[in-house]
Amino acid sequence: MQYTCITTGGLLNCRLFIGASKITVTDVVDSRLDLAKKMGADVVVNGKRQDLAAEVAAMTDGNGVSRLVECSGSTPMVNKSFSLLRKVKQ
Repeated sequence: MQYTCITTGGLLNCRLFIGASKITVTDVVDSRLDLAKKMGADVVVNGKRQDLAAEVAAMTDGNGVSRLVECSGSTPMVNKSFSLLRKVKQ
């Protein structure tokens, strides 16, 4: 299964564009998370109340997401995003 994490509630058409089979949206505003859920997000995570890294690890059996779309522009989130990605063995 291809897990995709989107770091703001505004880009749910990723399922169409990049073939994501399961989409997780994270934001810190509940109304945007509610909208994301209505628009088809499989999982929503409020970054103020939930640990995004722990949620991603639980969903992916500790493997991380295969794709990540960072839309917030927040420097801390951009930096954190790399730790959410699946590690590939060379």
